[in-house]
Amino acid sequence: MKALHETLNGVPGAKVPSAWIISRVCEEFHCTPSVAIAELERDYRRIIFEILRMRVYAAAKHRFDNMSKGEKLDDVPMIEDVIRNEVAIVKGE
Repeated sequence: MKALHETLNGVPGAKVPSAWIISRVCEEFHCTPSVAIAELERDYRRIIFEILRMRVYAAAKHRFDNMSKGEKLDDVPMIEDVIRNEVAIVKGE
């Protein structure tokens, strides 16, 4: 459980438990572990991880777009990326 704890805390270099990866795929795509394992083994382009990353980004952007005045978003994964992209768009970059 230490590796999972470190993963959840965002510790750099933490070894993500494979069972956690399978669990996340099951949760996100509503499938059984055997289906998740088969998909991960077939997914040589790693599209599953790209989709998961995009979903996290979309959730962060939604929080940013709908934040209340004074609300802190420090705990929102990928919020820095959302803010960086928002600033770049406003600047016309």
